[in-house]
Amino acid sequence: MNMSERLAPAVGLGLALAGGIATAFLLLRASAGTPISGGILVFHFWVALPFIALCGLNLYCLKASSAHPLRTPAALTTLVVVALSVFIYADAVFNPRSSTAALVFLFLPLWSLLGGTVVLLVSFRGVQFARRHTRVNDRAHR
Repeated sequence: MNMSERLAPAVGLGLALAGGIATAFLLLRASAGTPISGGILVFHFWVALPFIALCGLNLYCLKASSAHPLRTPAALTTLVVVALSVFIYADAVFNPRSSTAALVFLFLPLWSLLGGTVVLLVSFRGVQFARRHTRVNDRAHR
């Protein structure tokens, strides 16, 4: 196992935390002046849920054995979901194209959870393919 595979869960955890913090700031900016209530707190939890799930996934991979097959795919998934989510949230906050731009905070968490699952599966298969292909090439060149 190389260094990047060992560091992948820690990098993924850092990305998930940074994405969650950035999203929290964007959400606070979008909801400035809104009084705090139980519904608002549930809504903030809903927006944070994909980042909480990514933190949990990367913590699991960090605690799991060094040969766990999800270490690299989890970090790749975190990178994709965090980058797209923060970009979309920032676009909705700083460049609203309509009066319904804030709805992105309602629907993007669901798409992040569903899309993140698909990205995790695809990256898992891609990493498996790359490892298998690398082993075959290493054997062929010996």
